[in-house]
Amino acid sequence: MLRVKKKEPKESMYDVVIIGAGAAGVGLGILFEKCGLENYCILERRSVGYSFANWPSYTRFISPSFAGNFFNAIDLNAVSPDTSPAYTLHTEHPTGKEYAAYLQLVTDHFELAINTGVDVQSISKTGDRFILETDQGQYSSRFVVWAGGEFSYPADQVFDGAELCIHSSIAESFPDEEYVIIGGYESGLELAAHLLQEGKTVTVLDANEPWEDNCSDSSISVAPATHDRLCPFMETDKLRLQGNSRVIKVEHAEEGYRIILEDDRTILSTNAPILGTGYHSLAPVIEGLFDEDEHGIVLTENDESAKTSGLFLVGPQVRQHGVIFCFIYKFRQRFPIVAETILQRLQISTDGLDEYKNANLYLKDLSCCTDECTC
Repeated sequence: MLRVKKKEPKESMYDVVIIGAGAAGVGLGILFEKCGLENYCILERRSVGYSFANWPSYTRFISPSFAGNFFNAIDLNAVSPDTSPAYTLHTEHPTGKEYAAYLQLVTDHFELAINTGVDVQSISKTGDRFILETDQGQYSSRFVVWAGGEFSYPADQVFDGAELCIHSSIAESFPDEEYVIIGGYESGLELAAHLLQEGKTVTVLDANEPWEDNCSDSSISVAPATHDRLCPFMETDKLRLQGNSRVIKVEHAEEGYRIILEDDRTILSTNAPILGTGYHSLAPVIEGLFDEDEHGIVLTENDESAKTSGLFLVGPQVRQHGVIFCFIYKFRQRFPIVAETILQRLQISTDGLDEYKNANLYLKDLSCCTDECTC
């Protein structure tokens, strides 16, 4: 178990425990450091940025990194206003491994209190304190922030026979000439673009037609970077985008695999279909402490669990009044909302939030977030 921070907490019981050392956990940890919170720690079951480091090798950020801090234009992929992956990594669309390296660098620079190699196995609340049982012993905290992300929890059991498929999060080797991808949102289409550029033939199946969505929010429609990669193949026989094709079952066939659609149509694939079906919102260890509805995880206006007081959510799962915060440049704007709430309850100064407010990284009024571009 590696402790990155040089100073030890003042008490054996923490004021705040953050679970997860990805972009959300590291970003919030930096903010707590800037606000002078000392009695906190970040628990990470593997290593800093582990999920990013384990992205498939072909996967890159679709949001561009650009070092424009001197114009008060913060890098879209930065987790704090005074850092820039573009400056650090010298690349516009980082790979997962590159971004993990950036997270480790800022972790070291800000001397974040991170305990790696700690697997949280259960979380319960007694009175006003949380008890976290881990494989390294017990932790106690007044507040808990879940920053576990989604990548470690792929939605890979979405229909009968899904276990015969390969989820896009672990798909690496593509020796065949033709592939079928089930799911036409960003993860499925990004993989399709990669395969097409490798000279493969690709069929994408989806219950809807997400590639036709005309929305300025890349959380809903295809990101411009992915669209650019797909464009050269749109009018060729190398790419087939097949909407209104809800898959209900996959089974073995003599020719390979039989994909059965809701309307009884059948598609044959000589190799295992690839799931571009996304990820689950919550890990099993935490889901009982949050309520969920048809819109996602139910949160208060301060991103606190509506079911369990003192438990907060940061990261791509955050939803507020229909606004989706699934990209780093979006969910980092909610770090100060969570930090402010916790610090006020701990009666600690929130002056450290001024830097974030001045950098337009304090998004509390969501009334402007539904405005569409005029052209």
